[in-house]
Amino acid sequence: MVLFMANRLQHKIACSRYAFPLTIVYACGIWLFGGLFQHQLWIPFILMLVTTVVMAELNNQHALIRTYSRMLSCSFLIMSASTLPLFFDIESGIIQLCMALTYLYLFKAYQNKMAIGSVFNAFFFIGLASMWFVQTLFLLPLWWLALRFYIVGMSWRTFFASLIGVITPYWFLSGYYIYQDSFELLIDHFKQLCTFGTLAHLNELTRIELITFGFISILGIIGFLYFITNSSKEKIRIRLLFASFALMMISTIAFIILQPVHYPYLLPMLIVSVAPFIGHYLTFSGSRLSAITSLVIVTLTLIITAYQIWMHS
Repeated sequence: MVLFMANRLQHKIACSRYAFPLTIVYACGIWLFGGLFQHQLWIPFILMLVTTVVMAELNNQHALIRTYSRMLSCSFLIMSASTLPLFFDIESGIIQLCMALTYLYLFKAYQNKMAIGSVFNAFFFIGLASMWFVQTLFLLPLWWLALRFYIVGMSWRTFFASLIGVITPYWFLSGYYIYQDSFELLIDHFKQLCTFGTLAHLNELTRIELITFGFISILGIIGFLYFITNSSKEKIRIRLLFASFALMMISTIAFIILQPVHYPYLLPMLIVSVAPFIGHYLTFSGSRLSAITSLVIVTLTLIITAYQIWMHS
């Protein structure tokens, strides 16, 4: 009886029009407790709100969840709030926003090999993110794979549009460095691509970072497995778009494991790829096991969030 009621509550929340605004209120409360006023975290806070709007627009424009639900953007916002200390640095917020915008524009090129503008915009934000975290460029071949096999929008025109998109931010930056007579700073920036931390040295992460990374990774895996087992209910387009999320999610998890030194920048990117899966899971799952899982997810999320705030208060 309790599990049945939990399932009904889960479904009502997932399809409620009040879920998203209430989640925003919750996230704002977390930021207030986390030091929004004390540490003047206005720019990171605004970046997270803008990224949340982009995630909501991603769902709206591409109908990622086939019924009315705001669980994608709610899941994103709650997971981001649970890792609040990462966003004290503006760079993490910028990189996460660029990741969300990349998906938003890349999906517009679905089965359109003439979508030069959309592909340019998508890869422009990859290049923009790499200005703060140059290792983002290591994921570039995976984005091309997604464009070729899942978005089905690869052509010579879109390929060159993607190259120009990635280069464009550096075109402006190089002009600035040349004007400042400090072009060597741009060279030093790209030299970081040849610098690697100790391979799979997870001891570099604190206990709470390991727990948070493990928790978000498990959420992604749960959502991924549920989507795979129920993919027959989805249109082919949605399956392919979610395959793009899966490719980037698995790659980012592997990236963090291999190079945990980049955790502060990679985890926000991972959250963007996990949110659609866990949002889909919370919207459509309805078994006893899913009721238990949802309760555990909510409980652990609250515990991790509270611990993060307590540790950094």
